[in-house]
Amino acid sequence: MTGVLVMINNYFHDLSVALLFVSVLSAIWLSNGAANLTAEAKAPMLRVAGRLRLVAWASLALVIAFGYVRAVNYKEFEWITAVGNRQVAALVVKHIMLIGVTVFGIRELIRSGRRKN
Repeated sequence: MTGVLVMINNYFHDLSVALLFVSVLSAIWLSNGAANLTAEAKAPMLRVAGRLRLVAWASLALVIAFGYVRAVNYKEFEWITAVGNRQVAALVVKHIMLIGVTVFGIRELIRSGRRKN
């Protein structure tokens, strides 16, 4: 049963990273698209962009929470299987990508908090 729960946790961890990435990209896209609009047309786009930033922050919290569970159970439920199936290189590449996307999301969230729309 623990293995199934860890597998579900790992799925939601990866999904949270993806949601972080997509919500940050969408918020940037909307904010940049609103730059040359009138105040009346800009307001709804910036509201949605702000809500997407909230989704991104919530996703980051989930990445951390699910990541903690994943780290605690990593050796037993992920590493040993990867070694046995000769998938270590794929696992390393996957985690480099996930870390890169997460760092990008954090950086952009911090930058968006500093600039005025």
